[in-house]
Amino acid sequence: MLLFLLVNFSCHSPKPSKISMKGETQGTYYTIHVYHTDTSEVFVAKLQIEIDSLLNAFNSVASIYDSTSLISRINNNLSYEMNDLFKDVFQKSMEISQLSGGAFDITVGPLVNAWGFGITDSAHISQSVIDSLIQCVGYEKVRLENGRIIKDNPLIKLDMNGIAQGYAVDLVADFIESKGIASYIVEIGGEVRVGKSKPDGSKWVIAIEKPAPDAESAQEEEDRIFLENVSVSTSGTYRRYYERSGERFSHTIDPKTGRPVKHSMLSATIIASDCMTADGLATACMVIGVDEALRLCESIDGVEGFFILGSVGDKYTIRYTNGFEKYLSGEN
Repeated sequence: MLLFLLVNFSCHSPKPSKISMKGETQGTYYTIHVYHTDTSEVFVAKLQIEIDSLLNAFNSVASIYDSTSLISRINNNLSYEMNDLFKDVFQKSMEISQLSGGAFDITVGPLVNAWGFGITDSAHISQSVIDSLIQCVGYEKVRLENGRIIKDNPLIKLDMNGIAQGYAVDLVADFIESKGIASYIVEIGGEVRVGKSKPDGSKWVIAIEKPAPDAESAQEEEDRIFLENVSVSTSGTYRRYYERSGERFSHTIDPKTGRPVKHSMLSATIIASDCMTADGLATACMVIGVDEALRLCESIDGVEGFFILGSVGDKYTIRYTNGFEKYLSGEN
């Protein structure tokens, strides 16, 4: 009788169903899908409240748009209390800066702002302004010592926008996993991390966007990738830009020249185990161009890259790392 009861119970255990949540954070939107056996309104509402609380806490750390945030207080040389969230992002930023030879740099904020892609509108910028600002740019000029950020120049300002959304995705994904949820997808502003395959065994499918002619163009699919237990981030020059006197200026700023990049790479899609790494490397790859980007990705275990090159509106060229093919075919 005991054996019968055990078998009978297992045959009627509830199957996981999809739960979807949407919201706003960091000036953009998030979408989360998880598979769980409890789909009650109480469970879902509690889960989303906890996720929103987590995202709000991180926003109070890394938002340059919040004058009271931790990063704003550091930038303005005010007193502050350091925390682990900031340390995690700062240390990963330093790691990616070193790997990329400074192509990724969280001190590039003043230049981003001067070109009109930060907290101010675009303005006519002269070479003398660039020369002045670039003196305060360089990841080697900042460090974390005994729980404090040390700046060689008090005018140096940090900007984590090139990596913060990826870290926010990781925060949410880690939280979801702590709840015993293994099958999920978390997306914030285009940065994505997925857990194990769906209950039916199928992998999560993510589309790689075809470069758009302008910022308002509808999204079109260039290709699609099949994912499980990885993160993916795409950075591109074709959505955030402005034009002046017939010239297009991208939001991707080269920390070394102080100017928007002008090479032929239109987008970089990076796959890595965590989304913070994928996000930071996608930014770095957009700065260094395709040949260096391929070498960089090939040199890091567990990292793959997919790059679209060409002129917006023309025929594109696709290049990717040796290990990226498996994600296109779904054989990973």
